[in-house]
Amino acid sequence: MADGPHDNRVFRFVATLYFLAAAAFSLLALTTQFPDLAAWLPRWAHQALVFLHFPLLMVAGLLESRLSAGDTSTLPTWMRIPVPARATFAFGFAFFAVVFLRTWDLEIGPVDPTPPESWPLISRLFFFFMFTVGMAFANYLAAAGTFVPALRLLNLPIRDVTPLVGVPISAFLGTLLGGAFLGIMSVSALTDTLALGQSMLDDNPMLVLGLLLVPAVVPSLLPRRG
Repeated sequence: MADGPHDNRVFRFVATLYFLAAAAFSLLALTTQFPDLAAWLPRWAHQALVFLHFPLLMVAGLLESRLSAGDTSTLPTWMRIPVPARATFAFGFAFFAVVFLRTWDLEIGPVDPTPPESWPLISRLFFFFMFTVGMAFANYLAAAGTFVPALRLLNLPIRDVTPLVGVPISAFLGTLLGGAFLGIMSVSALTDTLALGQSMLDDNPMLVLGLLLVPAVVPSLLPRRG
């Protein structure tokens, strides 16, 4: 049975509250990646933040896909995502990007959110937030071309299920993905592979440019077909 106008308004209101809460959580988690604070937090706290982001974003993806269902616009993806969801995906993407770079001590060309230790605290804070919160729009574009399509695909089988059933299922799938990701992070072979990838990036500036531009710009500019 199709939802009535009242049901749609209630769903949009609840979804908006969720997006705002999820964005606030991701922003708070992002601040914990500042090197001084990250060194103070125990390992389990970092792992918990990473793990919790999987069900958090899975549910956000489900809500976004339901809100976007039936949209026939040919505008780029980043312009069609409901406004309240944009901060959620931007900060969620920024959090995972920083975790990825800091965990394996990587940098992609000029993209390195870790400030020099010799700098004063205020300068280091400014540098860190410039590369995280200050790049919110760039992070959103990257999320629109990577996170959002992946989340829509993962939630596709349950998109049209009533939210009272679909949300718990989506969250459960997120916990499975989170557990798998934490397991992958502990694989030593991955560290060697990423080190090789870092060496390739250091030797190939054009590859760096491609990694920066392609995920953030190209998928977001392509209109939806059909």
